[in-house]
Amino acid sequence: MTNEAGEQCGGIGWTGATTCPSGWYCAFSNQYYSQCLQGTATTTSSAGGGATTSKTTSAQGGTETLAPGYSFIRAVVDPNFHKYLQSKVSKTAGDAVVGEPSTAAQFQIVGGQLIQSAGSGKLYAVVEPRANSTVMKLKVSWSTSPATSGTFVFSGDTVEWSSPTVSRPQNNVRVILFFFYQFNC
Repeated sequence: MTNEAGEQCGGIGWTGATTCPSGWYCAFSNQYYSQCLQGTATTTSSAGGGATTSKTTSAQGGTETLAPGYSFIRAVVDPNFHKYLQSKVSKTAGDAVVGEPSTAAQFQIVGGQLIQSAGSGKLYAVVEPRANSTVMKLKVSWSTSPATSGTFVFSGDTVEWSSPTVSRPQNNVRVILFFFYQFNC
């Protein structure tokens, strides 16, 4: 049995198919989740005689190759299914939006900061504080300076942000911002 393009193909506890259609490969995201992604996995010999695997990857339908240590972050719920996190104006400070794969940004989380690769620089995700207690959505924007509040983490197949200053009905629930689409190259 073969998975459909974009479906899960592995991870701890996964009991479904582990093969992907032609032109797709099973990309490791984390120990609990691997997904069929477009592209190829190639094996080359290393100087020590062992084999190493490298992957050529772009966001589904995109053109930019993912840099080592970075991830694409993709929405997985309608109405933004298969749209990718990015800056409103590509690789510049400003509003965070979800857009087409061809303009998907690349991310990593370091020291609790969600960092977007911006060519020769970095942009940091900043979650704006709630204007008042009736505001339920938190706005995210990109800044050239690190955020001063809150912490981002990859958790399973999501990116989470939490802050002790944002009250939640339960202390063990975090604000889930985006599902991520991660590759280890």
